[in-house]
Order: sequence, then C-alpha cells, then structure tokens
Amino acid sequence: MKGVTNQYKPNRLLQSFLAAWTDTDLIMKCAVVAVFGLVCCLLGGISAHSIGMKHKQKAGVVLSPPLGNALHRQRVNELARAAQQLDKDTETRLLNLPKNHTDMTNLFVCCLHVNIIDFYLRNVLNTEEKYPHLTVVKQDLHRISTDLKEQGCAVTHVRNQQYVQKFKEEYIKLGTNGQRKAIGEVDILFEYLSRFCKEKKTQ
Repeated sequence: MKGVTNQYKPNRLLQSFLAAWTDTDLIMKCAVVAVFGLVCCLLGGISAHSIGMKHKQKAGVVLSPPLGNALHRQRVNELARAAQQLDKDTETRLLNLPKNHTDMTNLFVCCLHVNIIDFYLRNVLNTEEKYPHLTVVKQDLHRISTDLKEQGCAVTHVRNQQYVQKFKEEYIKLGTNGQRKAIGEVDILFEYLSRFCKEKKTQ
C-alpha cells in the first residue's frame, strides 16, 4: 500500500500545478477584461465630452469657415504686415467702423464689409507687387464673400451706403498708394468680418 501511495504523489503534484496554472490564467484573463473595460469607459467619456464641446461651439459660430481658422488669419496678418512695412503714410486709415454701428444689426455691418471684400477682389488684390500669401488670401476672401451672400448678404442693398462710399473715395484719393494701404488693412477687414459675421447665439 505504501508503494501505491508513492505512485500517486507525482500525479497529485501535477494536478496541483495545473490547478494553480489555471487559476493564474483566469486571473490574467480577468485583469485583461478589466483593463479593456476601463479603456472603453475612458474612450466613451472622451467621445461624450467632444460631442458636448461641438454642441457648445455651435452658438455664435462664424458664417464662413476661413473666418474661424487660425491658419487663414495668420496668412492675412503676414500679408498685411508686409504691406504696412512699405507704407510710409501712418496717418491715413481706410477702414473705420461706422460711428453708429452699435445701432445696426451685426448682419448689416457684416454685409457692409462683404461689399468691401468685393471691392478688394476687383481692385486691390490684383496688384502685380509681390506679397506673401496674396493668391491664397484672395481665394479665402472669395470663399468668404460667397458664403456670406448665401447666408443672406444682399450687397446691392448696401453698395451706396455712406460707409462703403467713404472707403472707396478715400482709396481713390490716395492714388497709387491706395492699393498698398488697403492691403495693409486687410487684417482689419478680416477682424471686422470675424466679429460681425456670426450666427445669433441660441439659448
């Protein structure tokens, strides 16, 4: 009987080892499942947060994508800066908001500047002088003008408005320097468009 008992000892050891291995494997599987579940929860939370942010940003967004794009604004600023460095006239300014702009709706002020965009496209940005980003900025302004007209800017209604007329008269008065002055103020134009050409905030 003693021999028989010794004969079964290796089998018991093997069974114990297999049982321990199975338990370890089970623990590892549980750990993997737990980690996977945690990652899913985190990703789910991030997605929900992102969706929430998108909904928050809808209110008061600009009516044309280039107006809310940092790269577009940087190119406009670099173009304006290059023209400003060549402009010796630091007294004159073409673009000044109407004094009574607070009595106007944002859309009306926006449309005033869409009319000025069209003037830029026809008379200002067709210069033969070399400026950084000139072609790209011209494309951006064309896109902005198109978008804002689709949003309701009927530029024919504001074409003869005093503010627009004064801008054109001052531009012509400056002669050959008018084009350079206007390019140097394209950043101001872009700023006004970004400020006034927005959707109304929803509650």
